Amino acid sequence: MDNSIQMAAMYPLGGFLPSLRGTLCLQHVPSPSERLDHPAPATVECGGAALFNLAMRFVLQAEGRYGNDPHDSGGATKYGITQGVYSSYRKSEPEKKVKGISLTEALEIYRRQYWRLAHCADLPARLAVVQMDTAVNMGVGTARDMLDRAMPMCTSGTVQLATWEESLVVSKYLTLRRQRYHLICHKYPGKKIYLRGWLNRIDNLEQYLGKIRLNCAPTAVP
Repeated sequence: MDNSIQMAAMYPLGGFLPSLRGTLCLQHVPSPSERLDHPAPATVECGGAALFNLAMRFVLQAEGRYGNDPHDSGGATKYGITQGVYSSYRKSEPEKKVKGISLTEALEIYRRQYWRLAHCADLPARLAVVQMDTAVNMGVGTARDMLDRAMPMCTSGTVQLATWEESLVVSKYLTLRRQRYHLICHKYPGKKIYLRGWLNRIDNLEQYLGKIRLNCAPTAVP
């Protein structure tokens, strides 16, 4: 099977909570007809490609397909990728509209510019999903800052946490993210129309994390 077809089967998409790209992106509240419910797989491996796939299953569902919100400074996007990011990825190749980006290209951009830069692979599975979604949703720098605040003991290398410790870190992380949304709306009142959609994304993420079953046994930090 063609690789793009395999990926399309792996990551079913729909217009579910369209994107917040970068540090202060916009998002409307989805109507019932826009929502899709693609639960996390029953059991997944803890690391490697399986963990990236787990994170991307949620991110792509949340980001949606093609959109061009006139109120979004990022402009036209597809799979959450802006025209500027896509053009930078293509570099010296002929100009191509982001509307034509393939899922394979989008996944490679996410792997290079978000997954790796946010050090998601160094984290326990559920925390890695949260870190990746935050990096896409609010920017890599913001994701790193929130991780540091939620888990001050985080250092380079693989982070091992007992299951209950990871749950506490994830809970604190998502609380920080909710607080940031409210602060954004306080500073920029015009963005209050997007607050419900932003908070819905967190609620959906929590539900997604609750469905994850891991094929491993995390251990506590010595």
